[in-house]
Amino acid sequence: MQIVIMDFRRDSAAVGTLHELAPSKDLKKALECPICKEVPLAPIYTCSSGHTICGKCRSDQRCGICKEDLSKTARNVTVELIVSNSSFWCKYLSDGCPKIIKGSEYRDHLNNCNYRRIHCFELENKKCMGEQVRFKDYFKHLKDVHDIQGFHMPLATLTMSEYSNCLASDGPWPLYYLQYDDEVFLRHMTCVNSIVYWWFTMIGSAEQAANYKVKVSIYMKHSENSRVDWTVPVYSVRSPPDELAKCFRVAIPAKQLETYCTSRQHPHGETYKFVMNLKYEIFM
Repeated sequence: MQIVIMDFRRDSAAVGTLHELAPSKDLKKALECPICKEVPLAPIYTCSSGHTICGKCRSDQRCGICKEDLSKTARNVTVELIVSNSSFWCKYLSDGCPKIIKGSEYRDHLNNCNYRRIHCFELENKKCMGEQVRFKDYFKHLKDVHDIQGFHMPLATLTMSEYSNCLASDGPWPLYYLQYDDEVFLRHMTCVNSIVYWWFTMIGSAEQAANYKVKVSIYMKHSENSRVDWTVPVYSVRSPPDELAKCFRVAIPAKQLETYCTSRQHPHGETYKFVMNLKYEIFM
């Protein structure tokens, strides 16, 4: 007769972690928030009926299932610890992400996952009708679908000209990319109520974008005194659209911008009424 000796020591090597006892998908199903159907991340709450609600879905102070008031409900620390010490398939598994992530690292991974879908900035150009694109494919999407043009910058400074026949016309200007330091930056311009705005994003994480700034200079050739400069931060394309809508931007009235413009023929032959000389400098 074979005798099996069981070791009930409490260390994880003896008993195994929870994700080793239950498949990741089954564990997610048992713990998931019943409202958003996602892995609940701290803070996590439980109503008196036993519904586990993630902090995001508790924001309206009521259980999304039984409508119980959650304003005075304590956090469910036990479930938080289970989630933190368990592992789960990435939320973007169906989009191709192959990773299993520990609960304590889950939120950071989702924020930076290359398979996470982001909103296309070129929505107003109607070509993709507001499509959400995998982060890893976004630059290719912009070039293939929207045919955006850009510049490869061997140095940190780029001098260029912008051409327009009506500076004060509301709407976005064509998007440009600036490729520098093995990173891709996007120059955005738009006119709203006769104010022209510039801002910059980066195809990277918020942490990466925070390392860079862009100095924008507008000047008239042969007149050094005419130069005006702004320095603006760079934002990640992963940022929610409502956050990007409030980001810090260069802003200049179209009438004032006209004083820096001249009429000039484009290299392709067409003559434009308003041509401005610009210099972009990317620095850390």
